[in-house]
Formats: sequence, C-alpha cells, structure tokens
Amino acid sequence: MQIEEICRRHPEYNDLIFKYELRELEKAKLITKVIDLHNSKYTSDKNDGNCWIAYWLELTTRRPTDEFSLVTNKSARVSIPDCDLDFEDDKREQIMEYITQTYGVDYTCQVVTFNHMKARASVRDVGRALGIPLHTVDLIAKSIKNTPGKPINLTNSIDKTSEYYSEDFDKYVTKDEVGRDIYKYAVQLENKTRQTGIHAAAMLIGDVPLVERIPLMASKSAKTRYVSQLDYPTAESIGTLKVDLLGLITLRIIRETTKLIKERHGIDLNINTIPYEDPSSYKIIQEGNTIGIFQVENSGMTRYLVQMRPTHFGHIADMISLYRPGPISYIPTYIARMKGMENVTYKHKLLEEITSDTYGIMIYQEQVNQVLMSLGGYHAGDADKVRKSISKKNVGDIEKNRKIFVEGCGRTNGIDAATANQIYDDINEFALYGFNRAHAASYARLCLITAYLKANYPLEYACACLICEGNDNAKRVKYIQDATRNNIEVLPPQIGGTIDFSIQGKSILYGLKAIDGIGDSIAKQLAESSPVLVFEMKLKKNQLERLVQAGCFDVLGNRQQLLYGISELANYAKTVYKWKKIGQRLMFEPIMPQPKEKLDTYKTAMMEYEALGAWLVFHPLSVIDQRKRDSVSKTSDGELSPNLLLVVTKVETMTTRKGMKMYKFVGVDEYGAIEVIVGAKLSKTVDLKDGDIVHVSVNIDDDDSGHVGFASNLTMVKKNE
Repeated sequence: MQIEEICRRHPEYNDLIFKYELRELEKAKLITKVIDLHNSKYTSDKNDGNCWIAYWLELTTRRPTDEFSLVTNKSARVSIPDCDLDFEDDKREQIMEYITQTYGVDYTCQVVTFNHMKARASVRDVGRALGIPLHTVDLIAKSIKNTPGKPINLTNSIDKTSEYYSEDFDKYVTKDEVGRDIYKYAVQLENKTRQTGIHAAAMLIGDVPLVERIPLMASKSAKTRYVSQLDYPTAESIGTLKVDLLGLITLRIIRETTKLIKERHGIDLNINTIPYEDPSSYKIIQEGNTIGIFQVENSGMTRYLVQMRPTHFGHIADMISLYRPGPISYIPTYIARMKGMENVTYKHKLLEEITSDTYGIMIYQEQVNQVLMSLGGYHAGDADKVRKSISKKNVGDIEKNRKIFVEGCGRTNGIDAATANQIYDDINEFALYGFNRAHAASYARLCLITAYLKANYPLEYACACLICEGNDNAKRVKYIQDATRNNIEVLPPQIGGTIDFSIQGKSILYGLKAIDGIGDSIAKQLAESSPVLVFEMKLKKNQLERLVQAGCFDVLGNRQQLLYGISELANYAKTVYKWKKIGQRLMFEPIMPQPKEKLDTYKTAMMEYEALGAWLVFHPLSVIDQRKRDSVSKTSDGELSPNLLLVVTKVETMTTRKGMKMYKFVGVDEYGAIEVIVGAKLSKTVDLKDGDIVHVSVNIDDDDSGHVGFASNLTMVKKNE
C-alpha cells in the first residue's frame, strides 16, 4: 500500500498538513515504516501511529507500547495540531534563527498579541483619567474578585446571581458617586485592545510566502524579519502552521548538572540516558524535598505529593495535570481512591473504560473527547471542537453544546438528563484547564529526571540551579536555603573566586556577579584579582561597600571595621589606580581606623543580607538564645499553624478601607521564608521595620499556595534574648 492510498482512505486529512508531514517523513527515511505501521498491530484507537513516528524521529524516548500510553483521536481531525517544542531557555533565539534560515524569511514570522483591558485594569485607567486619588482607585479595583483563569468582568461582579459577585464592589457602584462614575466608563473600556505585543514563543510557518496569506508588518524588536498582523488562532484558521518554541530553564539546569557530573565524577549523562524512573526519584518526592524539582516545588503541590507518596509514572503525570484551577479540587478524591480509602465510582458505566486508570476522574483532554464521543455520540472531529470551545471559555458555545450533549446521551445510551448534565459539568471543569496526555507525560518525565539528579547528585544539582537562577534574587535565596536544608554549605564570594556559582570541595562558592551592584564586567576583573590587588581596579565607594558586606575582604579584617574605614579604602583605591596609570605600584596597605562601637554579630549579618540577599556566614537569629530557637517551628515544616521565629524583611505598610494601618512583610528563618500579613488590630501594638526579629503565630491561608500567612499573635524579640 502506498502513502497516497492511505491519504485517499482518510479524506479528512488536511492536504497542506499532509504534504508537509510527507516531506518531513521522506527526509527522515521513514515512509516505509509508516506504510508498514498503517497495517500493523499498532494501529488502533490509540494514537500509537503518531507515537511511533515521534519515537523514530527521536522526539520522545517513550515507546508507544510503554505502560503510560498516549490516547487521542487520530481520525476526523480537521484542525492543525498544536505544536509545543521545549528548548533550553538560552537556545530559543538560536532555534528561531534556525527555523528562519531553514524555511526562509518570507515563509516564517513571529506573531502579534493583542493585550485587552481586564476588569481591574479598566477601573485603574479610568480612575487615573478622572484624577481620582490612587488610594481610592486601588480600593475599588481590589474589591473585584481576582481568580486567574476565571471569566470575571465588571458586569458579573455586580450581578448577585453570579459566582463572581462582589458585595464590596457592588456597594461602590450603587452607593458611591466616585465608584459609579468609574464603573460607567470602565465597563465601556473593558475587553478593548490596549496595546499590541509580540508573542514570546509562537512562530508561523507557511508553504507559500506568508504575505500571500496573511498581513505582515516589519518589526525591529522581533527575532524574525516580520510579525503577523493576525493573532495565531486567526492565522491558523486559514491554514498557517503555528509552532510554540518554549524556553525552559529546567532543560538548562539539567544540562549544567550533567556537565558538573562529567567534570567531577567522569560520568557522562544526558537527558536521554538519565535513569529517571528510579526508586530514588520517587523517594525524594515522597519526602517533600521538592525545591528545584520541575513542576512540583510549589508548597501546595508538595503537601499533596507527601500525602500521595507516588510510586508510578502515571501518578506524577496525573498530579501535574490535576494541580490546576478547577481540577485541583479533585486531588483529595484522587489520593483517597489511589490509597483505597474511597471506592472508585462512575456516573455511568461507560465512564469506567475511559477513566478507570485515573480512578474515575476525568483528567486529560483525550478523556474529554472520548466521553463526548462514547456517551454523547459525537464524531471525533466535533468532539475536539467542543473541547476547544470550552477551553476558550466561549460561554455561548458551552451552553449550546450542553444541550446537544444531553440530547445525544439520551438518544445514544439512554442516559437521563440529570446524569448527563452532571457529566457535562465535569467535562466543563476539566476541559477548561486540562492537559493533553502527551504534555503531562513530557512534564512528568522532566519532573522525575530532576528528582533523580537532586537525589543522587545533590551538590551538582544545587549548584546548577544557582547558576541558572542566580540572577533572580528570590529564587537564589530559595535555592541557598534549600542547600542549607540538605547540608550543603554555601560559602561567601571571594576575590579571585569565580564569576558564577561553582563547586569548591563539598561546598558551593557564591558567584561574584550575584553580589548586589556588581555586574558581569566587574565580576570578571574581581575573579582575576586578589584582596590586595583589587585596589588596582577603579572601584566606586558603593562597590567596595558591597564587597566588604559580602565577605570578600574577610581575610583583611572584620567586616564592620573595614566598612567603618570604607572612605580610607576608597581613597587608597584611587591612589593605587593613579599610580598604576604612571606605571608605579604602592608598597603600603591602608591603615584602617578602628570603630568606636562594639563589634556586633547582628549588624554583620544584616550587612551580608544587604549585599547577597541571603545569610551565609552570619544569621541574625544567631543572636537569639539557642533554646528559644529550638522551641519554635521552622518554615519548612509545612504546618498549618506554625509558631515561628522570624527576621523581618521587605516590610510594606498597607491601609484598610477605614484608614487603619496594616503590615505585610517577608519573614525569614534559617530554612525558608513566608509572607506574613499583620491585621490592623495587631499592627497597633508594633512598629515593624526591616531587620526586626519577631515571634509570631501564623495561620496559613489554605489556598494551596502555602506562601501567605495571617498573624494571629506577634511579639518583638530583643536581640541577645
């Protein structure tokens, strides 16, 4: 049988797509295999054919006969597949350039985006235009509910029958003149296009010059010569192939880890050879040691995984797919059924065949399509269209399809309307945010790969995370704290050390370029210098201060002493630089004045934090009696009502609607950080500032983020107490 005959038997194939695929298969010398596959035992209702092609092309390492098979509907699909390709984040531009060169500048372009006015943004823009005080506008805007992914707008925010109704916003609109004026204009602006941008990942590829099919515009900010003037759904609808080139930092972390493993241990690993389905991968996840592990380091996810104790690839894929708005509410049910604590039930017997491997819960897009076909009598292509209309939150289509589904269930399988409506509610819940199974499998694989590396090469993996994420202060601090929890010491930066984070013995050396105020250029010079020769560089006073605070000059004396005499250091540096220009070198070192005040460990600790955003050698809590420190919870414990001893950082003063003062701050101990909100009543009793040490009881907002806590009690702690 020839490939043309296959095409003839499947007239639903889009001719453009098919020709493109045919060319690529011919290039890869896979035509014979495809023909054989078409008549082989692998061709079934499962997407084995496509999976085999992906496997042969080395796009995936999972064989279609693996236990976690990928199910979809290969027949009657009329839309172009959604192509998502993940690359190392520092290689994405290189990939875009490659695609442009391969297919031609006239056949490729990036994609325009249209940024629309949302409810809160409309309110804020109108308030700004009307000259209303920012504080007032902010209160009105924040009274609108803000749940990502939910279709919240100004109209349903004042509709008492809507689940998005906001009593506070309604009061502003109905009883406040300012609020009424803002609403009148904001509702007209809502959903209007505010500005255009360039899609970060999407590219269009055409079989003809794109200008023959879609309008284009030149852009200096684009990575390609042209940018489409149509958004990608519109461009796709007229036959243009869209691919998403996603930059994934996790892939770079894996690359850097394997590089360090090769350098230190002589073991040559890569993403395709890492034995990720290893007991150690599951064990570290079960223990909740998940910081840095792809897709599962969120504290809410971690708590669920500790409860679940996954032992199977499918468990990880399912959890990644469930931990999204909507399906997240089903996680406790999934875990209970998985552990045999709850019976698996089905709203109809036909659902058992479709969802038995996910404990009766609809998780994947493929399952949604199968339910629509098996129960509602939809053809495969129509089922996929319904799923897509739900994912795009097209309310009109959703309700129209509900009626068709309910009628189809009754006509095809004799299912009563009440049951059919319940099943459609589940479809709506999962189709709105569901992953396809291939996506989940890919992410689960990366999750287990990173878990394996962290479990077996903790030092190398921690260093790689810091190398790749070191420019982000919050993430840098998080990884340093995690290294500490895993008994890995992070040493302060050194003059003559390394520009980036590096491994020194069994410790990690802090990278010079990660010091606040020290860029790549200066860091390179510092790495090639020494604590004495560094004065030959033309350093500014504030740069010297940062180096002192970071501990770079610890070999020359106490940080407080050096900082006290920073002017002398700066003058010395200027003199050295001046003499260097005439080819001379000073033969003496600066005489540092002695500070009058007593040396203070706490002050030294705060210096370190100011320079590094973290504590490496000194920690403010070291000035607190050890017994008191041992008597409280740690931020890493994951308790719902922790009793914490925290250093206050990033204090923000807020005001209630009644004008009362509140505090929000980030509290840090030796193991992690938590954002704490202090209510108006409690705020009256304290005057918080950065560097304070507090004893606080916190009730964590149980929204599965685990990051925000509300103080139920707070007292100031004296230093050296």
